[in-house]
Amino acid sequence: MFLGVHYREGSPTSVQETINVTKVICHSKYKRRTLQHDVALVKLAKPITPSDKVNTISLSKSRSDQISPGTNCFITGEVIET
Repeated sequence: MFLGVHYREGSPTSVQETINVTKVICHSKYKRRTLQHDVALVKLAKPITPSDKVNTISLSKSRSDQISPGTNCFITGEVIET
């Protein structure tokens, strides 16, 4: 997986990192044709190097930690299949 890549072409950024993926868990209702439920968990071979441009998100450990329905949340990324 490429992290911290801000341009598909050109010089690497100072925060760019490449880490192997060891496991992918796709949403059980994912539909490739419509991209409905287009979300997955990705297990990396090693921890990332956090920065102001690249970081992880925390998953809820209990119901009291869950985000309320209707809350706006933003997670960005792009998958480029080769």
